Amino acid sequence: MTFDDVQIIDQSTTERLLRDGAVLIDNRPEHKFQSGHLKGAINLPYFKKDHPSNIMTKENLLEAMGDQTVVVFYCSGALRAYHALKQAKAWGIDAQMYWYKDGFDVWKITEWIE
Repeated sequence: MTFDDVQIIDQSTTERLLRDGAVLIDNRPEHKFQSGHLKGAINLPYFKKDHPSNIMTKENLLEAMGDQTVVVFYCSGALRAYHALKQAKAWGIDAQMYWYKDGFDVWKITEWIE
């Protein structure tokens, strides 16, 4: 599988975007989010298109974004965030969207962990 259709960012770029006010969307299931997440993250679980466990909708994503135009999606390092970002694009959401592909489990900057 190739990921040329989304912008993948590394940890340092993610940190810079967060410091600049980007919205951070955690696409992991709620129980994983409750066990720990990146500071300021909004939990909108998403698995893949039309999956019954999806919580992220166009409406609640737009609500989470408010007036912000930069969004970073992350999960556990699998493909939830990739699929969520692709869905957001398919909904026509007008924002700069990025995928922090490495996921929560490899995050090294402890000041960002809640």
